[in-house]
Amino acid sequence: MGIPLSVLIIEDSEDDTMLLLRELKRGGYEPIYERVENAAEMSAALERQTWDLITSDHSLPHFSTPEALALLKEKGVDIPFIIVSGSIGEEMAVAAMKAGAHDYLMKSNLTRLVPSVEQGLREAEVRGRLKKTEKKLEESQQSLEEVVETAPSLIVLTDPDGRILMFNSACEELTGYKRDEVLGKTIPELFLPPEWAPVVKKRFADPYAPEVRAPHENPWITKSREERLIEWRCTVLPSPNDGRPCILGTGVDITERKQAEKVLRESEERFKDLFDDAPVGYYEIDMEGRINRVNRTELEMLGYKLEEMLGHYVWEFFVEKEISKQMVIARLAGTIPPGKAYERTCLKKDGTTLPVLVHNRILRDESGRIIGIRSIHQDITERKRGEEEIKKLNQFLEVIIDNADVWLDVLDEKANVLIWNKAAEAISGYSRGEVVGHSKIWEWLYPDENYREEVINKVALAIQRGGGSEDYETTIQRKDGQTRIISWNSRSLLDERRMPTGYIALGWDITQRKKAQQEIANLQEQLRQSQKMEAVGQLAGGIAHDFNNLLTVIKGYSQLSLIQFKESDPLKVNINEINKATDRAADLIRQLLAFSRRQVMEMRVLDLNALLRNLQKMLHRVIGEDIELVTRLADDLGRVKVDPGQIEQVIMNLTVNARDAMIEGGKLTIETANVELDEEYARRHVAVTPGRYVMLAVSDTGVGITPEVRERIFEPFFTTKKGGEGTGLGLSTVYGIVKQSGGNIWVYSEPEKGTTFKIYLPLVNEPLEEKKERVVKEASPCGNETVLVVEDDEVVRKLAVRILQEQGYRVLEAVEGIDAFPVADEHKGPIHLLVTDVVMPKMSGRELAERLASLRPGIKVLYMSGYTDNTIAHHGILDKGMNFIQKPFTVDGLARKVREVLDKQVQDHYEKIG
Repeated sequence: MGIPLSVLIIEDSEDDTMLLLRELKRGGYEPIYERVENAAEMSAALERQTWDLITSDHSLPHFSTPEALALLKEKGVDIPFIIVSGSIGEEMAVAAMKAGAHDYLMKSNLTRLVPSVEQGLREAEVRGRLKKTEKKLEESQQSLEEVVETAPSLIVLTDPDGRILMFNSACEELTGYKRDEVLGKTIPELFLPPEWAPVVKKRFADPYAPEVRAPHENPWITKSREERLIEWRCTVLPSPNDGRPCILGTGVDITERKQAEKVLRESEERFKDLFDDAPVGYYEIDMEGRINRVNRTELEMLGYKLEEMLGHYVWEFFVEKEISKQMVIARLAGTIPPGKAYERTCLKKDGTTLPVLVHNRILRDESGRIIGIRSIHQDITERKRGEEEIKKLNQFLEVIIDNADVWLDVLDEKANVLIWNKAAEAISGYSRGEVVGHSKIWEWLYPDENYREEVINKVALAIQRGGGSEDYETTIQRKDGQTRIISWNSRSLLDERRMPTGYIALGWDITQRKKAQQEIANLQEQLRQSQKMEAVGQLAGGIAHDFNNLLTVIKGYSQLSLIQFKESDPLKVNINEINKATDRAADLIRQLLAFSRRQVMEMRVLDLNALLRNLQKMLHRVIGEDIELVTRLADDLGRVKVDPGQIEQVIMNLTVNARDAMIEGGKLTIETANVELDEEYARRHVAVTPGRYVMLAVSDTGVGITPEVRERIFEPFFTTKKGGEGTGLGLSTVYGIVKQSGGNIWVYSEPEKGTTFKIYLPLVNEPLEEKKERVVKEASPCGNETVLVVEDDEVVRKLAVRILQEQGYRVLEAVEGIDAFPVADEHKGPIHLLVTDVVMPKMSGRELAERLASLRPGIKVLYMSGYTDNTIAHHGILDKGMNFIQKPFTVDGLARKVREVLDKQVQDHYEKIG
């Protein structure tokens, strides 16, 4: 299967068309063609489809090659155009080539058709790439000024009026002028000799004429009045202001080269015998195209010896062998004039190539008959290297703009997008093809009309100010609907009058940075709240401890008084009220201790689901009939180690809180689940340790909580209820119990959207523990054992001593731990029980018990305190086997606890004996 090739054939002979198609098929192509004979048919064919190639006979009855080329130019189509004619004069061929024909062939010799087609297609592809490069060069004009500074070639950009906009360092070095001296002025008034001004003006009268892009030469006068000859190659770029053409010229100083050419011509005329010393290659060929004379420079350039070139066909030494052969034959036949110099690639002996500029002159005898060709080769390696550097420069500029990792866009004064790089595509999700040429991107990136207007005003302000840069941030909506936060640095584009003509912006996606900043702020707020709660907890715990001692005394003596009063005594009623008030105060103190995490907790491994099922009936009674209770309990819920009574209080407090938030009824949802809190979650939540947890969530559909209230929700005595409707200790108690249980609690709520409390308790891999039932005796127990009471608070100590004495015990007392030792030494009989406060000056209760046990083996200990301490319990959790009574205690409570400890001792003693 051949290579597909669409061919438009301008030919009036069907037979010649078939010959041409057959030659293309022999060359490996599968041509799809259409034959036309006049301008109308050709125009219609060009409208119908895109063609890879056009071939044309030079003269047809109603059409000709020049007319076809003119039509092709009018259509603005760039298609390889090859003349295939029976006969064509050299002058007509040259004219056709200048008009845009790629090549010409004789119908009698089509062997060069396929190579000519291949070259034409390659050159068309190159031209297409060059056009794309020129367009990208146009779009990146401002950045080009910075990059081209290091280019070795002269680079000048002029506006539609001929004023200089760009003047690179190579220009400064050559001319002696500084950039500030030339910007805004024209090339003729600064650099051109007077006689050259009209010539240049005529050349650039039509910026889009072919001769503008064709290489051309003209002299420049430097600041020191030295004349330099420059070879120029120009490109037309549309002005960003009004679309009129600007001219970008790249030049090479060829003064020395031209001087060398002049020397060569003079040498040929005056010193023909000395041509070997010429700085250029020189050779002559005969009528067969064989080399019959060659100079030493040519030999050295190509690396051959004299005998290796003499007698050989000249085209053997070119890479473009076939084209060179046809050109030589045509020139020897007189069908093509020598014309201007052209470029070819020589093939050196070592296999490498050498780019040369070829100058030809026809040799004639005295009668004017052609007898050969004289050729000069000029090594243009350096020039080619310069051209390659310019090419690389353009590619480098394209890479910088298109592959920068920062969003770059350029807008005109009407906010239409001119440039949109790959980073802009990646961040926004919109491709260059979707946004360039219009301003719809504003509606896409900022769909909210008010916000869009705000952003456009910022951009308009930046354009109007001119000169300086503007920094600001916006939130865009990507094509896929996601939002991103962009940090912008923008600057207006100014014309030569310092008037704004557009706007360039650089954007950085700072979404993740903003997210990290918000997370840091959240953590700081969590830490601040945690520290505040800790400080309040310490204060509450300290107050509760001191207040417990007072309540112990008030409660103890009021109960002793009740025992002594008769039923008819009117003071007994007063004492009863005092006792009730003491109980209420003790409840408040317990809640404060729970918040400060200093209450005694009896930890037990339990199934939270089972506890919730047992509480369901009670919860239904608490919330009432107008609130629906929904439970979603995980089937494989893990176990937790908590104080069952305290967790029940947490659930009840949260339920009551939810009920009060749903005044008109609603839904209360209680959920459990196994969760894994990872490093990322722990990083965003203060005091959370990564690991496995059991989650308990209590959600309501109530009025919700404002952010201001949410910040203080767990503070003791803080309440939003009316006076007398709450103590403000319900949620603070929940907070303290959860924290003391090793867990964490978080609240999620918005006004009118309900509230969810989520509690995370550490999951344990321990067996379930059965709850031990306590046996309560009817009457306060008595005894006759010896008890040592150590308490630094005198009133509390006297109360404990009196209670125990009235129960029949022999009581010893000491003010502090250090005082207990002489009291114990003086007593000669046994001391069965030590009742000691935990926190005392100089020596703690635990240290006293340990030291006294070494002196009195078998002595038992009962600790008492207003709150637990690390000396008796770890984080308020009672150690196994430790006896403890919480202040404030009652008369009956102390009597029973003392008896319980002493009886346990006796039972253990008899069990050991048995």
